[in-house]
Amino acid sequence: RGPHGLPLMAHADWNDGLAVFHDEMAESVMLGMQLVHAAKLFRDFAVRFERQQDAAWCDALVQELDERLNAEPVWDGEWYCRLLLSNGMRIGSKTRPQGQIYLEPQVWAVISGVGHEGRGRLAMEAAHQRLNTRRGLMIHTPPYTGIPNPEDPLTSNVPGTGENGSIFCHAMTWAIMAECMLG
Repeated sequence: RGPHGLPLMAHADWNDGLAVFHDEMAESVMLGMQLVHAAKLFRDFAVRFERQQDAAWCDALVQELDERLNAEPVWDGEWYCRLLLSNGMRIGSKTRPQGQIYLEPQVWAVISGVGHEGRGRLAMEAAHQRLNTRRGLMIHTPPYTGIPNPEDPLTSNVPGTGENGSIFCHAMTWAIMAECMLG
């Protein structure tokens, strides 16, 4: 894990398009939320098989990550950031000129239960407001161009295609799950 206690992205987490940031020490908010979800599921098995030490480990991990995922710099005021780069830059933040909001952490905040106290609903509302199209929710917006903001990387996908601001089937499926969980 990185300095904020979140899982490292390594080469790239689920979204291979994030490898363009070339930061092996970047922390993945989405992976942190998925780890919370997995720990909750594992806890259920640990309890069923009377493995109290494993269940306690899961409880402690969930509590720790929940606090970290709802603190600065992950929570951006209306939605969750996507990555925390080792240079302090937050990807998926409203302070960025491109890639301001990503769909994945918003949906995983709901699926994992991290987005409590209304944050999951608020994050999904921001996703709907900023990412919605006639055909579904985009994976992030605005797409990366690298121009006129040279600090943002060029990707192999032109804006609006692939992992650069298009509708992506896995993320869209997770969004449907999150919306169902929210009722």
